[in-house]
Formats: sequence, structure tokens, C-alpha cells
Amino acid sequence: MYQCLCRFGVFFFFQAEDGIRDLVRSRGLGDVYKRQDIHSCTDITGFGFLGHALETVAASDVGLHIDSSSLPVIEGVRELAGAVYVPGGLYRNRSHFIDRIEKTASCPEWILDVCFDPQTAGGLFFSLPAQKAQATVEAMHKAGISDAAVVGETVSGYPGKILIT
Repeated sequence: MYQCLCRFGVFFFFQAEDGIRDLVRSRGLGDVYKRQDIHSCTDITGFGFLGHALETVAASDVGLHIDSSSLPVIEGVRELAGAVYVPGGLYRNRSHFIDRIEKTASCPEWILDVCFDPQTAGGLFFSLPAQKAQATVEAMHKAGISDAAVVGETVSGYPGKILIT
């Protein structure tokens, strides 16, 4: 079984200063990544978090279970999502990918919007063996990536799909 790690920040309005900070911090992570058994990795860009997460399981016999409460979300994003300050690309992403997403009642609707948002700041989504996940998060935290988190795991019950709870 693989666990999914995420280090990303979702922006509704791009803040160049934060994007530059993340780029500079990410350059020091090469050693962290090299020491782990990374199975897959994708940058979270125009298709949003869920679109890119789906890419990692699209042609496989496994799916993903994402725990919405573990997603690192930038402060203030919930309020913006609730005020309907969202880009058009979010709706296109939702329309394109929603048939491969199963959302439970425990996942707030605003989180789903955030996860389809095409505007990101250099986040990465990758999978690695479950037994290495916590140590990798700790190494990333030590390297200055405080928003790294285990956000889910692979599951056999949803091949090519995502269950978000």
C-alpha cells in the first residue's frame, strides 16, 4: 500500500512573493526526495489537486482515498471560496473530473472547490510506501516545508477514482 503526500498551497489570487518563497524552499528538498522510495510524483497546476491526483491512478487497478481534513490549505481560502471568488477553470476542472470523484458527507463542499482550483503555488503530490510516509513528512518539515502532510492512501475499491472523505 502507498500513502500520498502533499505539499501545496492553493491560492485564489496568485501571490508572487509566496510562490517565490516556495520555489526557493523547494530547491533544498532534492536530498529529502532522493532518500525516499517515491513511486509517483506530479506538480499540482492547472488541473487542480484532484485532477492531478487522478492522473496518478488513471490507468491503474487502484484508487485514492483522500482525507479532506488533512489537506494543507492556506489561511483565508475557506472564506474566499465561500464568497464565490473562484476562477472559471475551477468549474471546467470540476465538470471534467467529477465523474471519477466520490465525495462523502464528511467532506465540506468548499474543500472540493479548493481541490479543483487551477491556481496553485508549486505544490507537489507524490506517493511512496506507507511505512516511509511519516519519516518523509518529518524530513520535509525539518527542511522548512511546514505544510507537508500525508493526505491519503491508495485503495483497491476505487480503481482509477478518488474517494474524498
